[in-house]
Amino acid sequence: MHHWKTVVLLAIILVTPLTVSAQNQVTIETLEVQLWPEYDRPEMLVIYYLELSTDTRLPAEVSFRIPIEAGRPHVIAVGQSISTASDKNVDHSQQVQGNWLYVFVTATGPAVVFEYYLPIEKQLKTRHFEFDWLSEYDITNLVVKFKEPSDGKSLRSNIPLEDLGVATDNLFVHGALVGNVPAGEQFNWAITYDKATDDLYISGGDLQTTGEIPGTSVSDYLPWLLGIVGVVLIVGGGLSFYLTGRGQGQRVHRRHASLSRKKNKQPVSETGAGLYCHQCGRRAQSGDRFCRDCGKRLRREEE
Repeated sequence: MHHWKTVVLLAIILVTPLTVSAQNQVTIETLEVQLWPEYDRPEMLVIYYLELSTDTRLPAEVSFRIPIEAGRPHVIAVGQSISTASDKNVDHSQQVQGNWLYVFVTATGPAVVFEYYLPIEKQLKTRHFEFDWLSEYDITNLVVKFKEPSDGKSLRSNIPLEDLGVATDNLFVHGALVGNVPAGEQFNWAITYDKATDDLYISGGDLQTTGEIPGTSVSDYLPWLLGIVGVVLIVGGGLSFYLTGRGQGQRVHRRHASLSRKKNKQPVSETGAGLYCHQCGRRAQSGDRFCRDCGKRLRREEE
């Protein structure tokens, strides 16, 4: 009896690690690799847009192997989708092994964005770059895209590329669907193109390419914008009220002066300041019998 209990216990111990390993197995549903040469730096910006399969248990640890020349990743972001991926509070670590840097990322969501820069080989006007991928994960769909520099020419690739149109930054994009890449299989993509100048498409560096990684949105400035609009409305309203009130005051003053003259109906005086019309107050000249302005008959003191 004790013999059978021992056999069952050993079977449970042996099966349990296999079950846990199967549950934590990572499968990449889609990996899109984008190459942006001499975009904001005189290097190649390499971007991974990775989506894990629906049967991958989260959180999952995903490792990336990149050349040690990269120094460090530029962006590591995780989220429920590529567009909402964020680099805030992403748990990751890295380890150097020979000529490679291994970066271990804890994926709390199915989408991962990973970016880094690598040098480009330059011979006069000719540029050359090779991308190598080797991982322990199966990839169901591998997609590659190359963003051609605005002054780039004579693009050559060891993988046939199709024209995918113009991106939002007005640069031409070429790409291809590579398809399935099994775990442990080496993938190499070699790109060569000509470029007469060392000009960058964007100056300043530290380009951010996705979602909240990191950046500033219009909503960050919304309180300031509303405050400025409020001040402008208050100042404009006050100025309008002041000008309107001033104009009405002047009209009232003139109206009262006119009514005062009509009420008093003072005759035209010929002394001191001369002759004035009792109707409109215009100064008359000696000898005038009617006002030159309103036509009213002038009253003289002797009349």
